[in-house]
Amino acid sequence: MFNIHEDAKKYEEYVIGLRQEFHRHPELSDQEVWTSGRICEELDKMGIPYTRVAGTNVVGLIDTGRPGKTIAFRGDIDALPVHEEANVPFKSEIDGLMHACGHDSHAAMVLGAARILNDHKDELSGKIYVCFQKGEEVGIGARDIVELRGLTKSHICQSVDGLTRRGWLSGVQDGQDRRRVHLSLLPAAQTAVAAAQAVQRDFFVRLYRGVSQEERETLERVQEKMLSNLKEAQQ
Repeated sequence: MFNIHEDAKKYEEYVIGLRQEFHRHPELSDQEVWTSGRICEELDKMGIPYTRVAGTNVVGLIDTGRPGKTIAFRGDIDALPVHEEANVPFKSEIDGLMHACGHDSHAAMVLGAARILNDHKDELSGKIYVCFQKGEEVGIGARDIVELRGLTKSHICQSVDGLTRRGWLSGVQDGQDRRRVHLSLLPAAQTAVAAAQAVQRDFFVRLYRGVSQEERETLERVQEKMLSNLKEAQQ
């Protein structure tokens, strides 16, 4: 069995670099052309096949070729119409737009997890989807991903929205397509859940270098909640 923590450390700078690159290039909901293209570039490098869905959604598939459960990692990719005042090297280069809700880090972490799991797919079973959702801030994108893959509400075991557990895959709930969660997991083999834990633990706070102490404390609470929910998913 491979060592998740060693792999997470190995790709730490890769994920931080991606997060900062995404942060410099924010795009509004349903306009994530550069962002989705950049994601596809990384999936191409990994040799992970993907599908573009309803414009700027991207869904990649790591297929081990062996029977087993299916899991999905999801990250949203849109930014907000917010002016960034922080003076950091990776400050937004688009005036009036900013990744103020962490979607730059979500996309980077999903790519980091994809790279780790793809490296070791010969040691895994089942299928792993990596989903990059457009337009989460305005409540679009999720339904298209769900319908593409035939996912149902019963598949979801845990979800996270900030500090509160809610809904399911980005809120396709009771026939409505609304903003609900920032990270979702389908029923997973323990190995893949452990990968998610490692990525969260080793990358989450580091991705936010340059934030204030208050913001860091909030992020740490979110991280702990995510890890708690991921632990529950193993039970």
